[in-house]
Amino acid sequence: MSKFDELTAMRLAEWAGYMWVPLLAAWGGAVSYLQRKRRSLGWKRFLGELMAEMFVSAFVGVMTYLMCASVGLNDMLVAALVGVSGHMSSKALALMRAQYETALGLDRD
Repeated sequence: MSKFDELTAMRLAEWAGYMWVPLLAAWGGAVSYLQRKRRSLGWKRFLGELMAEMFVSAFVGVMTYLMCASVGLNDMLVAALVGVSGHMSSKALALMRAQYETALGLDRD
């Protein structure tokens, strides 16, 4: 295997090792959605909204992971925070945005 191929394989393996982050967060988002909606929607709309909720939750989970990693929290606490933030979904995103705006001194609309 060439040096380039080894490096590429190592990078792919490293990224694959982090796949638990968006998956755990998406799982939290799915749980939140299922608790709220139960059987009140039609099948197609239910699946569409579930996928959207999981997508937002995965994004929030990755952002939570990056923040936790930047301050060096232990892995078990990071996993718990990723799951909880995924469950909070867009609420967690709004909290992150508020903190960001406060830190930068931006006006909130």
